[in-house]
Amino acid sequence: MPHACHLSPARFLTIALTAGLLFVSLPSFGASLFLATDPLPVTLTGPLSDLMKARGSETRDFTLEVEGASFSATAAVSDVSRLKVCRYAPLELTFGDDARSGLFADHKKVTLLLPCRDNDRSDQDVLDEYGAHRVYDYLSDIALRTRPAYLNVIDTGSKKSRIMVRYGVIVESPEALAARTGAELVRAADVSPDQLNQDQAALTYVFQYMIANTDYSLAPGRDGACCHNGVLLDKGDGYLLIPRDFDRSGMVNAKYAAPYRDLGQMRIRQRLYRGYCISELAIRKAMTDMMAKQFDMLQVLSSVPVAVPGEARKTTTYVLRYFSEAQNSNKVITHFNQFCRDGSNIADSARRP
Repeated sequence: MPHACHLSPARFLTIALTAGLLFVSLPSFGASLFLATDPLPVTLTGPLSDLMKARGSETRDFTLEVEGASFSATAAVSDVSRLKVCRYAPLELTFGDDARSGLFADHKKVTLLLPCRDNDRSDQDVLDEYGAHRVYDYLSDIALRTRPAYLNVIDTGSKKSRIMVRYGVIVESPEALAARTGAELVRAADVSPDQLNQDQAALTYVFQYMIANTDYSLAPGRDGACCHNGVLLDKGDGYLLIPRDFDRSGMVNAKYAAPYRDLGQMRIRQRLYRGYCISELAIRKAMTDMMAKQFDMLQVLSSVPVAVPGEARKTTTYVLRYFSEAQNSNKVITHFNQFCRDGSNIADSARRP
């Protein structure tokens, strides 16, 4: 078979969608929660409306029913900024002692991505964000693990209990990622691009460009430590920058995501490089590695559940456009050099909504 990069985009799309019947295995180490990729049925019961109204200042007690077992958890809003544009925001769930055995045994806490609103479009946005996580997990040896979920949410926080049946995504915690990979979780507030492992950083930057995500930086995140929409790990050869929170990317194309107009991005699907300036050699290596893996990446995307008919094809076509563009690597790298951040003002480099 000829190498994938020699196929026309139209032919490649046909093959990739057909290949969706196949399954690309991701590495099998890690806790059992993330060994499977099929949606996990979860019933979540608790005062969700009350928690959202608290705007991140409080916690509430919830119960999760999974695979016939019931677990207690304390929930907090993990991304308060999402509530500016959404009815629901992601939750950070911290499990009680009753979760020490079973599916969550290796996880003291997880993040649960909820749809922005109770509709199919928001379901699809969550699934597309899951797809971005899955692709990065395939590309990188170290990434946050994720699992889609069928959510049956019983909201007891309103006058009359409200039931919402939607998709969600369970995301591994940074602490669990560090423990699983034998790395140290770095919580420094002042990190420069030169401290990063250059190959890992280049892969992350090119990946973020491929999905058209500008909403990340080395600036302190919500907890006051590096990074904004990223996790920083140390395994002894430069810090590893692991991305997360892709909801404002062009690939997800959420209705509330706004383009970076100050730098000429007129629509959210328009790709704009916002990585830090880095050696051309590292960037070319990352681009070459991704080009070699494009067929498998498309298979990964084709295995993602779909809430809105036709969206899988749109997402696949969007990613294919990157690979078509990347065949002219010199032109792409010229764009990277024009828009890369030099890291001289990390505190002001985060793009916050």
